[in-house]
Amino acid sequence: MSNGRILQQMFGLTLVLLLAAACGGAQVEPTTLPETPTAAPTLTPPTPAATATPTVALLPHVDEQTPTPPPPSGGEVEIRIPFDIFSQGEAPPADLPECINTIPFRLSSDGSRTMMVGEGQIDCHFVDTPQGSPITFHVILEFHGDLDGELLPATPDKPSGWLDAYLLVDGTIVQYYTGYPPQAVNPCPESDPCRTPASDVIPLPFAYEDGSTVTTPWTFILHLL
Repeated sequence: MSNGRILQQMFGLTLVLLLAAACGGAQVEPTTLPETPTAAPTLTPPTPAATATPTVALLPHVDEQTPTPPPPSGGEVEIRIPFDIFSQGEAPPADLPECINTIPFRLSSDGSRTMMVGEGQIDCHFVDTPQGSPITFHVILEFHGDLDGELLPATPDKPSGWLDAYLLVDGTIVQYYTGYPPQAVNPCPESDPCRTPASDVIPLPFAYEDGSTVTTPWTFILHLL
């Protein structure tokens, strides 16, 4: 029963008693008022104490295996062109070095394949004066070189794998002669040299090792970076 309802009953009972006393003069016994019911206390469950989370020290990762270094991303092909290929079989002068050029290349992935691409210039100037002749021959190579190929798996003779490479050379061989006697006709004077277009594809099956060498009339040396 609500507190408001209890108060209303108490007020009505008191009024009836007062009226009875006034009318009859009867002695009125004190009336004990009913106690107001107390609502049951609401019990709140205790809050569990917070549990401290232990701190775990992170140990450095130790790799028991030796990491494999990444494969070279490219390199260059050194090209050595000997002088004697223009000296008609005669021994070249001892103090005349080979003509040396290099063509850089890079290796890149193409799906599951590793491809080789590179390009560069090949420029050489050879001078030859045959013994006993007043005429000096000048031979100039003006080539552009394109390297293409693919890195292939190992084979019994190439356990480190091999580069199936090709060098496309395309350009001009320039020749002119000096020292011609005045009465002779110079077919290729320096003022109007003879120019011969030339191109070739040279296969270069390199073992995939630094310093691998392929020898044709020219010498090719693989350098990995």
